[in-house]
Amino acid sequence: EQRLRLATQAAGMYAWELDISTGGIRFSGDVRGVVGFSYTEYGYVFSHIGRYTVSDDRIRHQDALLCTIRGEGDLHSEKRIINPNTGEIVWLETHATLVRDEDGTPQRVVGITCNITERKRAEEALMKSEARFRALVTASSNVVYCMSPDWKQMHNLQGKNFVNDTDEISSTWVDTYIHTEDQQQVLEVMNNAIRTKRNFELMHRVIRVDGTLGWIFSRAIPLLDNSGDVVEWIGTACDITTRKHAEEILKKNNEELEETIKMKDEFLSLISHEFRTPLTVILSAIQMLKTFSRCELSDKTIAYFNTIQLNSN
Repeated sequence: EQRLRLATQAAGMYAWELDISTGGIRFSGDVRGVVGFSYTEYGYVFSHIGRYTVSDDRIRHQDALLCTIRGEGDLHSEKRIINPNTGEIVWLETHATLVRDEDGTPQRVVGITCNITERKRAEEALMKSEARFRALVTASSNVVYCMSPDWKQMHNLQGKNFVNDTDEISSTWVDTYIHTEDQQQVLEVMNNAIRTKRNFELMHRVIRVDGTLGWIFSRAIPLLDNSGDVVEWIGTACDITTRKHAEEILKKNNEELEETIKMKDEFLSLISHEFRTPLTVILSAIQMLKTFSRCELSDKTIAYFNTIQLNSN
C-alpha cells in the first residue's frame, strides 16, 4: 500500500476501491494533491461522491460506473468537479475495472483517477487557436495550403473558388495545379526551400477551377520542431491574374509605342534626306545669284536670300 501511494502520488493520481455490497469507498493516495481538497473533509461516501460534480457530467459518470458494476465493461470516464475551497473547475479522468470473487459474483470496483485539468486547458487553448485559424482562413481571400516536410504531399487546400479544394492528401499536386511550363521552376524553388529551410516564394501559373490559366503569388513558411527539423509547410497564395493581365497590356502598349516612335524617327530621317537634296540645290542657286548676278539686287531681295539661307541651317 505504501508503494502504491508513493507511485500514485508521483504520477499525480490516486487509487480507489468501491465495495459494491456496502457502497463504501476507500482511497489510496494523495487525494488532496490531485483534486485540491480531501473527500473525507466533507464526509464523502459513495452516495455523496457526486455532490461537487458538475451537473452535466454527474449522470453520465454515474451511468458509466453502474455499467461497470453490472459487468458491462471497464470504466473510462472524464468529469468535472468543483473545488469547494476555491470554486475552481477540476477535470478528472477515471479508469476502473470490476473485481469478482471466486464464484464470479461482483465484489468491488478498483480504479485510478488523475487530474487532467492542465491537459484540458491546453486542448481548449488549441481548439480556440484552431478556431481562430479557421476563421482567418475563411475570412481571407487567399488560397491556403499545407505541405509535408518534403513537399511531396499537399493537404488542407482551401482554393477560394480559384483552384479546386481538397481535403484529401494529394501527391500529384504539381501536375494537377501547376501549368506545365512552370513546373520545373516551381520544383527548383521548392527544392531550394527544402534545402535551406527558408521561405518559398514564387509567381507562377496555375490551372483554375474553370480550367483556364491564372497567375498566383505563392508563399510558404516552414514550421520547425525543437530540433530545427521541418515538420510542415504552411502556405498562402493570392490571385494576381488581373495584375499580370494589366502588366501584359502595358507591356504590349509600350512595345507599340516604341515601334511608333521608331517609325516616326525613320520617317523623319527619310523626309529629311529627301528634302536635303533639292534644298541644297536651291541654296546653291541663291548663293550663285548673290555672287554672280549681272543685275543689281535690291536690298529687299538680298534680305529674302539671307532669310532663306539662315533658316535652312
